[in-house]
Amino acid sequence: MQRVKARVSIRVFIIDRGKNLVARPKSEDKKQALLEAATVAFAQSGIAASTALIARKAGVAEGTLFRYFATKDDLLNALYL
Repeated sequence: MQRVKARVSIRVFIIDRGKNLVARPKSEDKKQALLEAATVAFAQSGIAASTALIARKAGVAEGTLFRYFATKDDLLNALYL
């Protein structure tokens, strides 16, 4: 019988339950940057402009966009309604 060597990687995640984790307050500057970037992106690509592109133009992560606008429709509504 032949022995086989294998490497096993175990990652440990520690959850600190003793602290109150509070989300950072939303920045009006980031929201404005997202709205301006969306205006440019929609003018160039129409509603097919991706949220990733809009976030990149605004200089933020795509997840940040969704902290301010739950959906792409919400972002469009903020611009045009």
